[in-house]
Amino acid sequence: MKLESIRISLIGGVFVIAAAALLGSCGGGGASSPGPVGGSPQILPNSGTLYAGVEYQFTVGGGRPPYFLSSSEPALLPVPTSITGNFFNVIPANPGVIDTGLEPEDLPVRSVTITSRDAIGNTAATVGVQVAVNFMTGYGTTFFSNCPTTTGACAGGETLVTLLATINGNRYGNRAYKFEVLRGPFYWVFPNSQNQGGAIAGNVIQTNTDHAGVARVIFQVNQNVGTQLGVFRVTDVATGASTTQVFTITGVPLTGTLTILPDQFTFTGRDSATCGTGTADFFVFDGTPPYSAVSSSPNLTVTGIDANGTATTPATSSSQPGHFRFSATNPFVCLADATIVVTSANNSRGTVTVTTEAGSAAPPPNPISAVPNTLPLDCGQSGSFTIVGGPTSGGTFTISMPGIVDNRVLASISGRNVTITRVPTDSPVPPLAPRVDQNWTFTVTDSSNNTNTTTIGITGPTACPHS
Repeated sequence: MKLESIRISLIGGVFVIAAAALLGSCGGGGASSPGPVGGSPQILPNSGTLYAGVEYQFTVGGGRPPYFLSSSEPALLPVPTSITGNFFNVIPANPGVIDTGLEPEDLPVRSVTITSRDAIGNTAATVGVQVAVNFMTGYGTTFFSNCPTTTGACAGGETLVTLLATINGNRYGNRAYKFEVLRGPFYWVFPNSQNQGGAIAGNVIQTNTDHAGVARVIFQVNQNVGTQLGVFRVTDVATGASTTQVFTITGVPLTGTLTILPDQFTFTGRDSATCGTGTADFFVFDGTPPYSAVSSSPNLTVTGIDANGTATTPATSSSQPGHFRFSATNPFVCLADATIVVTSANNSRGTVTVTTEAGSAAPPPNPISAVPNTLPLDCGQSGSFTIVGGPTSGGTFTISMPGIVDNRVLASISGRNVTITRVPTDSPVPPLAPRVDQNWTFTVTDSSNNTNTTTIGITGPTACPHS
């Protein structure tokens, strides 16, 4: 495959500050200089190339002064109406229209004729004076692509830009030029990356011309972008003069529907009483970035992911492919086909479907507690507490006191109400009487065989006696 190249011939303007004279012109002097006198009138130089914006001097000789001057292109190359001496200076403008019949590689010029008439009517005229474009401009641009189906820049392809740094018809070596991305999904890469500390230069790169006055840079077009125009600027660092180059990027076909992978998600809860929750990422292909995403449910949040992996809000993504992350975080609200809508810069759309559902396992028993959790009971006294929690509706309870081997503390249950009694007499197995201010743990089992425990602290002024 051949590497795509853009060859730009650049003509420096605003580059030459000092005045220049055409080959064959006389230097210095003014109206007081005598100059040639007598003979056939003539204008020197008679031919040559003038660059716009640079001052040049002409000599009028022969004939008899004063001389009356005219230009075939007075707006492009203005000359004095008359002179009494033999010299006049001109500063040509940039030609907006150039000569016909020029070859693609030729210098853009406009031919101009300067005519002189002396005091007795003798005339002379130039025959080969032309004004050249003298600001940075690209012409004769050619493209050689490493893309399989196009001769221009393409999505994912590399492009070599060759700059012929020409200033007033001359090439200059070791001259600095800066290249800047103005528009388009592409970035500069260093031709010799091992000497630059990395392969990617970004949106701006600066390089110098070689000894032949040629500078070369490479840019890389992003993958999977649509067909569009790319624009970059070339600046002569020494003078600040610049030119803008526009080229076409051939992209992937744009469709009305985006490709999103994956585009369906299901989260399942841990049991039948809990909706599924979770976080996941999806990627967007086709279309043109930046992409944006919006959720149809307040219980489903979505954010964009930038190139560094950082979440962005609102949810946008300028990468290719686009990258998004969403979260379903409410275990109490199940989502039936909630939707995330993704839109590209060219209004292509795609959707992501998210479902959260309850699991199939039985839920764990609800915890229970006693209200109140402390009963002030002396010997022979009774008190009660209410079971809070457990089944949300219905159900029956049984109660036991593991580890209690006598009947000094008795418990009975009616619905959710538990009655506790401190018995003042010994049980058949006579251990020591319970201490004052002792905590007793009661195990409550509901009708679904879900077992919970709760603790009641029994307080009293004395311990119960025993025989």
